[in-house]
Amino acid sequence: NQQSVPSQYTIVKQVQTGQVVDERVVKSVEKSNEGKSPGRFIIWYQLQNILLEALEATSLADMNCMSLGCEFQSYSFYKSTGQIHATFKSGESTITKTCRLLIGADGIRSTLRPLISQSGSTPQIRSYKRIIYRALIDAKNVDPDLIPSIGTAVVYKSATNVGQIFKLQSCSEAKTIALTATASTEDTEEDVRQWHSSQAISNWRNAFSDFPTDVLDLINLCPPSSIYTNCVSDLQIDDKEQWPTLCWSNGDEPILNLGDAVHGMVPSLGQGANVCMEDAIELSVIMRHTSETADTSTEGLTHAQIMETIRRFQSVRNDRVVEIHRSSRIQASMKLSAESSLKNFQEKNEDFFRRLYDWTPLSFC
Repeated sequence: NQQSVPSQYTIVKQVQTGQVVDERVVKSVEKSNEGKSPGRFIIWYQLQNILLEALEATSLADMNCMSLGCEFQSYSFYKSTGQIHATFKSGESTITKTCRLLIGADGIRSTLRPLISQSGSTPQIRSYKRIIYRALIDAKNVDPDLIPSIGTAVVYKSATNVGQIFKLQSCSEAKTIALTATASTEDTEEDVRQWHSSQAISNWRNAFSDFPTDVLDLINLCPPSSIYTNCVSDLQIDDKEQWPTLCWSNGDEPILNLGDAVHGMVPSLGQGANVCMEDAIELSVIMRHTSETADTSTEGLTHAQIMETIRRFQSVRNDRVVEIHRSSRIQASMKLSAESSLKNFQEKNEDFFRRLYDWTPLSFC
């Protein structure tokens, strides 16, 4: 599910009326990354399984600490005991769990986020009117001439519809081909968000009907079980001072949002999952440090220590999250316009792109 990439190249093919009219090779590795450890390519839909296996290996999954496949409904905080009673819907059943720290990681459409907003409002979801298709296909079913070598991506770009892109990349020692494509859409997120849907193949083919037959043949090879589609969107927050009060926590209760529930962003920088994992790592580092240095009882951290952990977490995460979220939005807008503007943005922000991959938990500092 992952493969070292010593050097990355992108073969860009310009497409018009079903034909490739121009082709060029672009070196994708930034100068700031040269000489460093090679990148890792992880198949997105396997990521949750990888993380769950790690939890099971440490017995954390047996501690009833997570609720997967449940819909969060409400919570009550009892200040006298420092406990939270959280209610979830699982199918036709209602589940109540008790905890001293409630962590919301329920995505960009978080149902917890509006409940903890200090201002009484919640950020809107901003749509970029683009739909993303993702799928995996077995390389043995693909014409060998179409399979890119490890470390090389092939990108088909429409010459007439800016932002309409079809990309394929090899992974797992060239045994699996990952496909990613973006196209225009007027539908809402709820209308197009699909997982394991055979209808997605038909929609995908229609969206790329004016692309070469090689592209259409690859789409036809996609098993419905590997397809996922969703709209390009992010949380509409442009003032970094708003983040703590709108998304992270309400400052009074032991509740903390993480991941896309706080900073759902467009995938133009490929940082969405990275920033989510940074959140988890930073929080775990802070909680472990607090536990090791504080005078804690056998019951673990006190309510005051949990609240201090939340405040510390917000203070070290906010600026980086805001910067990546903002840069993703800017780069997404530029990718939909002129490439020269995008290149200029990247050159002017070289320091940012260098720091993007040099992250260390600030709690270590």
